[in-house]
Amino acid sequence: LADVLRNSKLDEAAMETERNRILREMNEVENDPIEVVFDYLHDAAFQGTPMSKSPYGRSEVIR
Repeated sequence: LADVLRNSKLDEAAMETERNRILREMNEVENDPIEVVFDYLHDAAFQGTPMSKSPYGRSEVIR
């Protein structure tokens, strides 16, 4: 485990591909009315807890 943590290499092209895939998925979810309603319901049902947050996070963080 220590070797993996110390010597890991992140391929920048792979990171960019994954970043774009996640942003595309987030955009699809944000443009689907049913998903938006469920996000609001989930937020209301779990107010003030980590469960109220979207599993996708915020797009500003991913960019």
